[in-house]
Amino acid sequence: MRDKDILYSIALSLLPNIGPVTARNLIAYAGGIEDVFNLKLVTMAKIPGIGSQTIEKITTSSALEAAKREMDFIIKHRIKTVLFQDANYPSLLKNCNDAPLILFYIGNEIWQEGKILSVIGTRKPTPENILFTDHLVSEAIECMPSINIISGLAYGIDVTAHKASLKNNGKTMAILGHGLNLIYPAAHKKIASEIINQGCLLTEFPSVFGIDRTNFVRRNRIIAGISDAVLVAASGVRGGAMITADMAISYDREVFAFAGRPNDEKSMGCNDLIKRNKAALVDNFSDIAYAMNWIQSPIAKQLSLFKDMTDMQKQIYSVLKAHSLLSIDELSMITNLPGSLLLANLLEMEFNGNVLALPGKVFKAI
Repeated sequence: MRDKDILYSIALSLLPNIGPVTARNLIAYAGGIEDVFNLKLVTMAKIPGIGSQTIEKITTSSALEAAKREMDFIIKHRIKTVLFQDANYPSLLKNCNDAPLILFYIGNEIWQEGKILSVIGTRKPTPENILFTDHLVSEAIECMPSINIISGLAYGIDVTAHKASLKNNGKTMAILGHGLNLIYPAAHKKIASEIINQGCLLTEFPSVFGIDRTNFVRRNRIIAGISDAVLVAASGVRGGAMITADMAISYDREVFAFAGRPNDEKSMGCNDLIKRNKAALVDNFSDIAYAMNWIQSPIAKQLSLFKDMTDMQKQIYSVLKAHSLLSIDELSMITNLPGSLLLANLLEMEFNGNVLALPGKVFKAI
């Protein structure tokens, strides 16, 4: 019975112009997914949202033959599936009205345990954006080892989030905008293999779906829907991250964002989300954990934060943490340390991911 359900779910997903909402309407009227392909024309014509062109595509479609070939493909490549009606279907995603009928994945069902945080953003981040993202993901795993870091395997913020999770032995899941017969971008094949070992690759697309811009927009709703919370680490005013943020809001998910300088193109989207009260301003993972009422391990966090700092660096960090931003002169005045000594320590602290250096010799604790 399960193989039949998988076969007909794939076939329904292959029908053109029939999305998850229409597909569920069809199943409801037919009484079962297999029965959709046996519906009489007169019955189909009565279903809301089903036009004559859609009826013709269902009755004349070769989707079942294509679905059989897809079944052969997933068996050959040991690809796993989870159906909407399965108990192990991602619970948060199931609550979304446009959740896919079927998901394909390679790896482990990491969505079954732990909170899920999506980390998304621009494909062309600044060094500061990368540092912020890496630090937050590292802090998240240190504080909550069971957390799942989700992203889309794209260049920039996405792959930074995946890498940070992997290097800290955390769990991570890549949501793909294409079938599991390929990896896009191809440059991320190696990291995709590492993700499979510590998490999974997941998609709603059968292998016949190639690289198409619209599919990545469809993919974004899964990133939003499967998550407890979404962090926009860096984004312009337009782009996939902003689309995902709006989708997350529509699903009643919490959205967070890093703020940036007003003239920083890669921060304008984040600033706009915060300004319009669409996202909460955060500096670190602790802000997210506090807002979400997630349990942290403050002892582990404190040990992680100070393990590589000298006593002088701890003093510098504490002063920076107490202020939003400080110039080197202001820091020297507060700490009574000479500028040259401060700069030497700040350089090491920046390398270790404890502080962020901004233009004009301005520094910020992270």
